[in-house]
Amino acid sequence: MLDKIASFLTGIMCFLYLINFTVHKHVKIGEKYIKFDDAGILWILPAIVFLIAGICFFYL
Repeated sequence: MLDKIASFLTGIMCFLYLINFTVHKHVKIGEKYIKFDDAGILWILPAIVFLIAGICFFYL
């Protein structure tokens, strides 16, 4: 039961990261920010990864 709760919370976290990423177009990894402001359409790739990860964790 605990693993289902952890998967659900991780799915919510991925969707929150997705929303934050689409608004600000940067990701914080550790102490650094990776900015996708001037990358053109390339920012969609990490957004798709967050979306797929969120769906997979909800499925678990």
